[in-house]
Amino acid sequence: MQATRKKIIKQQTVYIPTHDMARAQAFYANIFQFDLSAYHTIEDPNGERWSIFPMEDADADGKKVPTGFFFIGLGYRRNLIPCDKGTIPFLPCVDMEATLERVEAHGGTILQPATLERAVNTSEETHIAIYYAFFLDTEGNKIGLTHGRVTTTSPSPNP
Repeated sequence: MQATRKKIIKQQTVYIPTHDMARAQAFYANIFQFDLSAYHTIEDPNGERWSIFPMEDADADGKKVPTGFFFIGLGYRRNLIPCDKGTIPFLPCVDMEATLERVEAHGGTILQPATLERAVNTSEETHIAIYYAFFLDTEGNKIGLTHGRVTTTSPSPNP
């Protein structure tokens, strides 16, 4: 008998309204460096269209595995309108400066550059810095970026 192992993954889902699905797909694929072929597009009978980016990473053998961190859904629904007011989704990024450069290069507008939100020393050896930024995407949505950095230093050996 073969044992089945289950792994529970954490998931954050963000749906971002669009006017032009192809333009929004290209924008987000470029700024977050998604593989365009990895899109999953859903169209339901009432005219809603959603495009989902699965978040994956490669394991030690190079096989793609879901990270479970977040999914960005781009979509069209008659009552969802892209805007820069109201709730602001924050999306994580690995390299904030490079991501913001790609935002401008692909038609977005930076509203606030990378800003240190908080720096915390959790011990003498561990320092956590949280950064954020805001941009407008090609659809007119205000989006936040977030990036956290943990720096650890080893205590010096006693002389």
